[in-house]
Amino acid sequence: MKRTVSVEIKNQVAIVSIDREEKLNPLSSQVFHDLESIFNELEKSSIIGAILTGQGERSFIAGADISEMKKMTSEEGKAFSAKAQALTQKIENFYYPVIACVNGFALGGGLEFALCCDFIYATENAKFGQPEVKLGLIPGFGGCVRLTRIVGPQMSKEIIYSGELLSSDQALALKIANKVFPTKSEMVTAAISKLELIGKNSLSAVRYSKGAINDSFGKSTTLALSIENEYFFKTFVSDDKEIGTTAFLEKRSPTFSHQVGLRELH
Repeated sequence: MKRTVSVEIKNQVAIVSIDREEKLNPLSSQVFHDLESIFNELEKSSIIGAILTGQGERSFIAGADISEMKKMTSEEGKAFSAKAQALTQKIENFYYPVIACVNGFALGGGLEFALCCDFIYATENAKFGQPEVKLGLIPGFGGCVRLTRIVGPQMSKEIIYSGELLSSDQALALKIANKVFPTKSEMVTAAISKLELIGKNSLSAVRYSKGAINDSFGKSTTLALSIENEYFFKTFVSDDKEIGTTAFLEKRSPTFSHQVGLRELH
């Protein structure tokens, strides 16, 4: 069976593309399998970060494959949601930074998969939305949780209850998207440049920063600070701390290993 997800490496950046352009790149069980396989492979590779996008200009991910979902029993639907949620958590906690490059439609599961990335870049023609209620469903791949964390419960309820679409400018104003670009090419080029900039830093420190942010979010201040303190401790047992502080005192640029510390959390 043809893979539904493709991957290309540019300047140590993995560009992961949902490859079902003819159907606007919908999510399916096969897509989940292929995405999981690719991210498992990338964990073992020498990259500095990843981009998640959709093939073509029209769609990032236009949602779940409704023809597949229509045939599911309630238990199969629950398992489908659980599989998607596990995959979004895998991407959210991926060893390296992941930028969602949203070209065109990011609807339903598409928005949910964009939200699990570290941050989102978008094209001017991007459309964001959670229109599941129009199908008698709710966002079940993390949308009710992650969207609310970004825009707050009241705005999240308005977006989800209405099923209305947001333009790229609206997504930018709501801080769903970090930046908006005229074209997909410009967006992907900017994302690669940003990951190259990040890649000049200690990737283990970036990974620990991600862990501290993800694990402390929504916790009480006392617990959140304790979590941050534990990740700060982890940097002191990595080679990168010695490399970085020594280079600073010697007034030169550091050369980080990009290896030590990345596997210690799992």
